[in-house]
Amino acid sequence: MFVLNFKFNLFIKFNLRFEILILGVLFLFTFKILNLIR
Repeated sequence: MFVLNFKFNLFIKFNLRFEILILGVLFLFTFKILNLIR
């Protein structure tokens, strides 16, 4: 039970990092597009 809980916590942390990474990439992408438009 403890190992399962540990894996679940690890999965949640990895998921959060992955979402932050995707948001960062999208932000940079939109920033570059705005610079190209200007």
